Amino acid sequence: MPLFTDWNSLLLREYFSPAQANEDVWIQTSRNELDSFGLHLGGAVGLIEAVKQGPEWVHFGNANSADLAFGLVRQRCSTLRSAKYIDPGIDAAVYRGLKAPSYLPCLALWVLASSEAEEGFYAKVESILGKPFQNASAVTTAMEAVWKDLEHWSNAETGGRFGLFRVRVLGEHRFVGIPRSQCMVSRKDVNGVRQLFAACHLRPKQELTPILFHRILELGKDSHHLSNSLKYAMQTLAYHEPLASLLGNMLHSWDGRAPRAQGHHSEQKHSVQVETDLEDEITLKLAPSGDDAENWDIRWRFPASGQANECALVIDDFRITSILELSGDCFTSIGLSHQEACRSALLKSVEGDVQVQAEYNDEGAYEVGGGARAYRIAKRDLRILVWDVPDPRLGEELVERDLPISGPLYLLCSSNFRGKLGRYLKNEEIANEPLQTGGLPSGWFLTCITNARRLSQDQREWLTDGNAIPESRANLRFVGGRPIIRGGAKLYAFYDLPTLEFEAPDGASPRAEGLEFNEVGLSTAFRSQLSIRRFKIQVRDKRNVAFEIKAMCRNEQLASVRLRVSIPDGTGVGDERPFGLDCLGRSAPSEGGLRGAVISAGSSEGQHAFDDEPMTLTQENLINTPDSLPQISLAAKFLDSLAQIGSIAYGAARDQICRLSELANPDVQPALLLLELRSRGHLEIQTDDKGHMIRIHAVPPTLYSLPVKNDGLLMFGVCGSLRLQHWADLSELEDCLIFIEGRQFGQLPVVRLAAIDLESMQNVARSLGFLAVWNPSDALSKWAGSLARATSDLSSWGWGSFSANLGQLQRLHPESARFIPVTNGGMAVDRKTGRQLFRLDDPAVPGLQVYVLGSIQPNETTSFSFIHDSRWGVWISISAFAAMLKGHFSIDDASPWPIHYDRTFRTFWFPARLRPPSVIERALVLCSGSGPLEVQTTGTRKGGNIELINKYTGLSIGVASSVYDSLASGIWLCYQWVPGAIAQRVAKLLGGEIRPFIQKIDVN
Repeated sequence: MPLFTDWNSLLLREYFSPAQANEDVWIQTSRNELDSFGLHLGGAVGLIEAVKQGPEWVHFGNANSADLAFGLVRQRCSTLRSAKYIDPGIDAAVYRGLKAPSYLPCLALWVLASSEAEEGFYAKVESILGKPFQNASAVTTAMEAVWKDLEHWSNAETGGRFGLFRVRVLGEHRFVGIPRSQCMVSRKDVNGVRQLFAACHLRPKQELTPILFHRILELGKDSHHLSNSLKYAMQTLAYHEPLASLLGNMLHSWDGRAPRAQGHHSEQKHSVQVETDLEDEITLKLAPSGDDAENWDIRWRFPASGQANECALVIDDFRITSILELSGDCFTSIGLSHQEACRSALLKSVEGDVQVQAEYNDEGAYEVGGGARAYRIAKRDLRILVWDVPDPRLGEELVERDLPISGPLYLLCSSNFRGKLGRYLKNEEIANEPLQTGGLPSGWFLTCITNARRLSQDQREWLTDGNAIPESRANLRFVGGRPIIRGGAKLYAFYDLPTLEFEAPDGASPRAEGLEFNEVGLSTAFRSQLSIRRFKIQVRDKRNVAFEIKAMCRNEQLASVRLRVSIPDGTGVGDERPFGLDCLGRSAPSEGGLRGAVISAGSSEGQHAFDDEPMTLTQENLINTPDSLPQISLAAKFLDSLAQIGSIAYGAARDQICRLSELANPDVQPALLLLELRSRGHLEIQTDDKGHMIRIHAVPPTLYSLPVKNDGLLMFGVCGSLRLQHWADLSELEDCLIFIEGRQFGQLPVVRLAAIDLESMQNVARSLGFLAVWNPSDALSKWAGSLARATSDLSSWGWGSFSANLGQLQRLHPESARFIPVTNGGMAVDRKTGRQLFRLDDPAVPGLQVYVLGSIQPNETTSFSFIHDSRWGVWISISAFAAMLKGHFSIDDASPWPIHYDRTFRTFWFPARLRPPSVIERALVLCSGSGPLEVQTTGTRKGGNIELINKYTGLSIGVASSVYDSLASGIWLCYQWVPGAIAQRVAKLLGGEIRPFIQKIDVN
């Protein structure tokens, strides 16, 4: 669709979704907001361009935006509309027949202009669009009519079904005040708000509680750093709710600094103003030492990023293993051998912020997010901890968090603050019980206050340095799940709901109409020491997308919180539906795509000759470990569940894999396990346009031929989502031989069958209810999309530019295929190379990353587009770099890119960081029925080339092209039993050519 229509559909979904039913709607389209959810349409710049172009059925001409919007109002309300008019209900069934507004881009632009208008609102709109207003009176009349029409549609026509928009006026000027009321914090106000945060001694990521919000209002309404309209909003009750949401989001993304022009010197009792660019804060955990009951092990907890569930926390050059907690929200360091480094960091945090880094594995795992991320341990003399069990695998821990409502709390302070704390506890007559401090820095003090409810509000304020949550009878918080920022509010993805943290007196429980709560169980012996309970949330009533969760005790409501769930938007809520992948690996919800080993219906029939003679296997080629029963593996149990249901939301799939790991094997990474099963054709993964996993789909059980023979017998692989009984039935077959190749914990063993001929295998498939597919690796290598097509399709629809505040922006370094931080210049694409891949935090989905391809178009403009499969982005970027080396530096070896293939042993070699895109990899995997061998290598110079050495055996793998200089050391992937014809096609699909190793060895 044209840009204007796309933007209207997006704005309608963002601000007027069923999740907003009967709630006030605020169109907060500041530049950051637009760049957040509209990045794929160009962000704020894309919106401006959309309004300049106008709808495709309207001749915009010299008309101004007010005339355009008013004309769309008349078309919306008319019973006789142009046949070219595009009603929003055509694109989204939820708005069908409701005459939804088609003028929202104009309103969004007016709000944007009002948030940035330093020279005046009308002048700002004129400068943005390059079209002057001829008649000011007519313009204001038209604008007011458009706003009132939106109010009438949302209230009278739809009865608040998609939220309630109200015409409000902020400030003294009526017409300018309407858009100004929607976006209360202007660009000029941003620094002033940061001043307020610093003056109120707030911390980045801190929850904006009512008492903190009230403190901001009290300081802000008299601040000379803020605009008059924002100060008016702070003094007007009607604006407090949206303002609290707006300030809460700003606090969440604040970097902790006051603007330099003003400076700030804290006068806090035991904390200082944070002076750092780092956004994410690490908090402390203390775990009882397994070696000594009186000792403590120091752990660090930090926010999760990406979908990987293991990384290393780097402190003083020590790499401390860290695992993802079951909630998916945070990592915890578990390196018992690095306690000295943990103590050192804790000691340094008394003097100032401590900068640390988390490193994620980049080897072949681009989809789950790799690279490095900076964090900080905040300067603090006094830390508040409570007993908690955020992850049962880690046991009971003292976890740094807000002061609890009731129950025991623990105070940990440094040696230089110990005297001050001791005097305060004694003067206030606060009973406490000192604990042993083994394992903690020398002179530190740890004491327990047995019941937080006995503390007065003044005492709570002192202990928290003025940041205490006001006295409350219950607290409800969401942890984990997949939050989505929409319309300035936080929603949760329907496929990944959060867990409810519930803090309330004994006897209280959570209740909500349409929801079901299942408590995460803990041992009753430890229950009395915990102030927090956790509940899994399930939606019973799928017709609703907004739920009021109440903490109830004896029919009395203690507190409440609202859960909003994103509407499916056609991403597949049903239990079972047709689904496949197109030739580039994009989600194609139809019968025509790739599913397992089958490209489309009917392709499983018929026998086609192999282009090459089948490879004859020897005993060394075929590993057989018959004691590795597939049905006892974690992966097989998951596939059994998937086969019964048909499709599973990604969040539920991830949680189930974590549960199946039996809480004792944190090395199992759900996202990587799912990707491995996908590569072998056991399931398919549905993603959105940004590449985020949404649903996991079952694949019909299938037997397929392999291009190999063993003692004259044809070999067959097994794929699809098998039930546990299927594996048992396969092992008991009498008409064929079975070979089982074991895998590491959690992964599914490789099962292959050998039979006399195709007819025998077809009979076996029929008896088991399997599909039978002949030579799918060959068919798939002919069907898969090429690099040229990917480059054309994936870079042609991108947006022109944007101005989002890009978090953790990284650029792919083509020589090493690693991502490196971009320190300046934003997403600038090198004009010699022409295409570059970037990675950044998704501004609309916190905790996840997106991949963006930047391309220089033939007209010398730059465009950007999301890449659903980061491997395509890597290959496109590498190919462009190689062409540049050849064209500008005459390095002929670089292009076409050399891909090493051993014809004797039919093995294909790739550095893990150059793993082929998913569909092409499927063609390679279906040659052997197994994923690639992973070989850890080191590289040494040999003449003008690079010799690859197996790191563990010391044997030479071969001498590779010099283009692999920066890729030689690391993990290399070896795809086995690939016929020469398929190897030629795959190399061509990737824009490369086959090159033999100068020296070859058998890796088997």
